[in-house]
Amino acid sequence: MSSIGTDEESEKWLDIDDNLSIPTQTVDEILAERNDFLDEELSGFEDDDSFLFALDRASSHSLVPISYKLGSPINIQKEESISHQILSVKERPTGGTASALAVCTSHLAVGTTRGLTLIFERSTKKLAQFVHVGQEYGSVSCLDFSLDSSKLAIGFSRGGLVIFGCHTKKVINEYKEIVQAGRGILHVKYVLNSALILVDNGGSVFEVHERVGKKRNARCIFTGCKGEVVNINVIASDELILLASLKQVLVLSIKRGAVIAQLRLNGPSIAPPLLDWRKRVLQVTSRASVKDLRICLARGSDVRIHQIQPTTVSGNIICPLLKVIKVPNGEVAINIKWVDDFHVMVLTSREVLHLIEIQKGVLIASTEASDAIDLVYNSADFKVCFWFRVFC
Repeated sequence: MSSIGTDEESEKWLDIDDNLSIPTQTVDEILAERNDFLDEELSGFEDDDSFLFALDRASSHSLVPISYKLGSPINIQKEESISHQILSVKERPTGGTASALAVCTSHLAVGTTRGLTLIFERSTKKLAQFVHVGQEYGSVSCLDFSLDSSKLAIGFSRGGLVIFGCHTKKVINEYKEIVQAGRGILHVKYVLNSALILVDNGGSVFEVHERVGKKRNARCIFTGCKGEVVNINVIASDELILLASLKQVLVLSIKRGAVIAQLRLNGPSIAPPLLDWRKRVLQVTSRASVKDLRICLARGSDVRIHQIQPTTVSGNIICPLLKVIKVPNGEVAINIKWVDDFHVMVLTSREVLHLIEIQKGVLIASTEASDAIDLVYNSADFKVCFWFRVFC
């Protein structure tokens, strides 16, 4: 309850009567009162031990230890519906086990050892279409979607190539033997929506342009006798192709049709060279931005991060080394993927997944991949080196 008074009443309330007498105390009396107060407060404790015992009991009730365990940042999730459908065709005459994988924004494709390709819708996990051109093509060794996800290129172990329309659900082009005679296709990559790059198991690289009405339109742009190419990656946004041989990595310009840089590979020669890249746009000001393109090269237990920087004089590029990372326990890397701008995922020959922070080069987490999934190895398609294609 509150009350409001006049100014005169407030002044009277604040006035102190001069005749009011306040009792005075000596210093001894004040100290005596303080001691009496402390004695009353501590009267429940007979000695120091009992006092400490009471404090221990109070602290034991107020401080309760909290135990918790952080989950691993590596989460392997099985696609149950797709896995069930793949297993259901395994025992069929035209089925076979999984041998290749490709993923785009709308579809997921799985090739088998008997030449069958299954195309699933990523949103519904349902089988949208299957492609089977005959077992004379051999097993499906590689797959890749076009840049606009409208077509799927299917490479076979006996040198055949099939272009399938995901929207039309028809075979657009079919080449029974598009590389060197007796060779199989190891890699197929779209560089444009109507142009592909192929690598056969002899280490040669072919350029293929899709043209209606022509049965064969392939051109060899790199012969295996100069150094067998065993891995390839395409940076379509910058029109660059990365070719990895057993000794070096070549950077090709699609626009110029020439080699504009080369990098020496480190690590043991018996280990497969691995490639991946990451591009990000850094906002310098509100109106200006800078592109930061980096490539990751791995071999053995060595992981190296390079930055691609164009030069204004010759039109070539330079690739300064930014970071060297060692795979934990000296394990051999068989696959590597850039997870985000700051982390890479490394799969080793012991079937262990490592998540590594690039900036500090430290291990964030590890997990046994074989505990959750069965890895697929297609080293039989290679002639001179071992290689692994891994998917979940």
